[in-house]
Amino acid sequence: MRLHGSPLFKLMKHLEKFNKLIIIMTIVSFIIGTLFIVSFAITKDMEIAFLGFYYLVIICSINMITFICRIIELFIKKNPIKQTLSVLGIQLLNIPVAAFYFYLFTLIS
Repeated sequence: MRLHGSPLFKLMKHLEKFNKLIIIMTIVSFIIGTLFIVSFAITKDMEIAFLGFYYLVIICSINMITFICRIIELFIKKNPIKQTLSVLGIQLLNIPVAAFYFYLFTLIS
């Protein structure tokens, strides 16, 4: 059975790249958000707070779009459920972190 040229093989390669992109995006957004909250905690500069807020709005929108696309793709393309749910779970981990950072912001300011 020739697997490398099959449509299923191509789909799996596509999903692996998309999953890696989502995981990298999640980690990078966590790091940048952490840098904003630490910078604000150190300097108490409201410009950093506003930049962090706008960053949060933009990155939440991007994450929400990729999350919804991933769920739609799960049902339409019949993606591997375990792999998709693990990537979505990693992406969802940023929600409590963002809420905690917002709480820290209210304590600091």
